Amino acid sequence: MTLSEFSYYFRKIGPFALAGLILFIIFYVLISGIITAIVNRPRDIPYEPPLGILDPIPFSYTVDYPSSFTLTMENIEGRPTTATSAANVYFIPQARTRFGYQQTTTYMARAVGFDTETQQYTINGLEAQYDDGIRKLKIDITNFNFTFETDLQQIDEIFSTATIPQENTIREQARAFMRQMNKYDENFAQGKDNVIYLRYDIATQDFIVVQNPQEANVVEVDFFQPDVNGYPVMSPKYFNSQNYVTFVFRPDGNLVIKAQVTSFPKDYSTGGAYPLKTGDRAFEELLNRKGIIVSPAKGSSHIVIRDMFVGYYDPEVYFPYLMPVYVFLGDNGFAAYVSAVDPTYIKTATESAPITPTKGPREALIIMWHSLHFAQSTLQELVYLQSDPHF
Repeated sequence: MTLSEFSYYFRKIGPFALAGLILFIIFYVLISGIITAIVNRPRDIPYEPPLGILDPIPFSYTVDYPSSFTLTMENIEGRPTTATSAANVYFIPQARTRFGYQQTTTYMARAVGFDTETQQYTINGLEAQYDDGIRKLKIDITNFNFTFETDLQQIDEIFSTATIPQENTIREQARAFMRQMNKYDENFAQGKDNVIYLRYDIATQDFIVVQNPQEANVVEVDFFQPDVNGYPVMSPKYFNSQNYVTFVFRPDGNLVIKAQVTSFPKDYSTGGAYPLKTGDRAFEELLNRKGIIVSPAKGSSHIVIRDMFVGYYDPEVYFPYLMPVYVFLGDNGFAAYVSAVDPTYIKTATESAPITPTKGPREALIIMWHSLHFAQSTLQELVYLQSDPHF
């Protein structure tokens, strides 16, 4: 083929070849773009909660809804608020039996006035009990939580000489008692305490809250847990704590007549974020009687909510999770809770309620360790208790 012939055919075929090359490049770019879009498109990945599906909170104190009531929201925003879309849930490990508990329970019994030389304890399950006919002390031998109460009918003469010291003295005496019971831990030291003045009415055998200390003959000091990640920790009754000391102060010294500590150490290294209900949904549940009223509005069927926020519910009985709740506060002392975790991640009433292992490998190993450790300690505990003459 001569040069002139090649030039002739190139001029004839060249435009078609160039057009084909351009079409090929365009086609390649389009196909590549489509494949990239398909590969990189957002995919709905199911959320795996870090502690699995949770048991519903066992609220230990609740007040019945009024037979008829109205509820309005009059907070700063003028509507229900959603503080956050998610919050952490933390694991509360089960305590194991403390070996050598006899020495600790004896020391605690002496701190509330028992003569442990003559008064022996009895074992009921995992609870050591002292009872001298006037005073009763119950101590959980796994974690040394305790409840102490006095039959005031038998010693009502103590109120005739009751005095009320300065508030600083009251707080320090309460902390000293908690230290005697070995219960004034870091949490209570970092948290708040609240002094409540009471008057015991001998005729009605009831305590009445009074505002003027001069009218009081009894003082209660409530201890509250510190905030968790900036969220307040709520007690089962909101205004009162399940951890308290009640005194009668007299010229010859103070007398503890009631006390209780039911506190469970939390494992803040185990847990993770859970989606929460919106504030609108939580308020709707409160309207539909699905909340928990812990303090009724005194003397009113019309409840005005002035504030709502998220806090953590501190269980009074053992429960494996520290979980968030919506808190509603209103006029006339009204307070109510609504569980805050999205119901998708809460077991229904018909479902079984074992502790669900975590989905993540680290959390699963931690909870597995807790479970194995608790099983081992339970076996040791049975062997140990059988050797106890009180068992």
